[in-house]
Amino acid sequence: IRDAAYDALRDVGREHVIPALVQALGDTDPTRRHMVIELLGVFHYEPVVPALIQRLREPYKDIQEAITALARIGTPEAIDELIELLWHEVDAYREAAARGLGLARAESALQMLCLLAESDASPTVRGAAMGAVTAMGTMEAFSHLEEIVRRGGLEEFYPQLIQVLGMFSHPAEIPILLEIARNLIDPEDAMTILDSILTPHGE
Repeated sequence: IRDAAYDALRDVGREHVIPALVQALGDTDPTRRHMVIELLGVFHYEPVVPALIQRLREPYKDIQEAITALARIGTPEAIDELIELLWHEVDAYREAAARGLGLARAESALQMLCLLAESDASPTVRGAAMGAVTAMGTMEAFSHLEEIVRRGGLEEFYPQLIQVLGMFSHPAEIPILLEIARNLIDPEDAMTILDSILTPHGE
């Protein structure tokens, strides 16, 4: 039903749909309001960013939806707001912000996400931050992860890192996989990683 609604709204055209959606932000029905926020994110409607940021100032109202919409819109103002949320005292806010920044592929948040992945007190926040960093798939992201692994961090994410890195074909993955292999106690696990390094690259 939701996909059909999206298709129908796209057929109508942004110029007709957007004003109605903006007006509906004040709907008292949370289900309808959440759908409206989601659609504004899907349409990448930049003028709504201040209103979505205001949602983040209201602790009980539309937080998850507003974060996702801001990530989809992806303006500098939206990304800065999500980065600020990485330090929120509520775990769920930090987790949602990390996921949003991964969705936005926000490389400006890379260092902060790596810090959360390594040291946040919440396992779910650490996992969301790690997912955001690996989703970027850039040389810089791999470099940051390699540095953390080299000093003994991210051990809880070794299986995830091995799986994710195996999907990439550029050589940036090799140094971090070698560091993981060095840190593993079980020789069979280390050999599995070395095989994953050598085979895709035709060694």
